[in-house]
Amino acid sequence: MSRRTAHPGSADAPRTAARPLPPRARRIIRLNNTFQLLFNLLWWMPVFYAYQRQAGLSDGQIFGIQSIYYIAFCLFEIPTGLVADRIGARNCLRAGAVVMTAANLAPSSLPPTPASWRTSWRSPPVAP
Repeated sequence: MSRRTAHPGSADAPRTAARPLPPRARRIIRLNNTFQLLFNLLWWMPVFYAYQRQAGLSDGQIFGIQSIYYIAFCLFEIPTGLVADRIGARNCLRAGAVVMTAANLAPSSLPPTPASWRTSWRSPPVAP
């Protein structure tokens, strides 16, 4: 009878005990799982809808904006995976953080409008 050599990833390979995760890694995993649970419950949706209604958007406009967002999300999912494969996941995350920061700061550079005064926490500017 010939003796077969088991490959490390095969079912016949001897099992080794996995090292336990360090406390910091367990904390990060726990925080990420909590974030994913709370974010995916979409508790922000009713508030976001009310905010957009208060800004003067109709239901059709709100749903149109959301449709464009989700279609773009789906269309850009594949190219971002290709970019991550090419430049690395860490660099892709860095670039994404820069783009998100710029996208969130861009509205602050626009001139205020009466619609933004109604929804802003600040009071509208006083005319001289």
